[in-house]
Amino acid sequence: MTEKEAIQQLEFDREMILFDPLTGETIEPEMLKLFNEDNYKTYIADELAIKALEEIQQYREIGTVEECREAMEKQKPKKPLGGRDICGNEYKICRECSAIVKDGEWEAEYCPDCGCAIDWSEEE
Repeated sequence: MTEKEAIQQLEFDREMILFDPLTGETIEPEMLKLFNEDNYKTYIADELAIKALEEIQQYREIGTVEECREAMEKQKPKKPLGGRDICGNEYKICRECSAIVKDGEWEAEYCPDCGCAIDWSEEE
């Protein structure tokens, strides 16, 4: 069962708790509290569960905890690695994915491949 399906079921359950089969009408939650405290508690518990599931859905749209940690780690600048190619030209590569981040006069603030921030302190 997905969060969406669980929310739909809980909403249905809440409607059924408030439904008066004798009159065919909906009872106000405060009136339910007076007549059937256990059902009122279930109604409130369902309401809280729905809110919690909706909040989880919002967080999942943002990303998982692991994805957020990974994104935060990429924002910590890292010094590039480097050397010279066979022609003697100097270059620098990303420490995370080995993409070129400096070649001649071009210098990237963030890796063009993985998005990692590059620390150019103590560089030219």
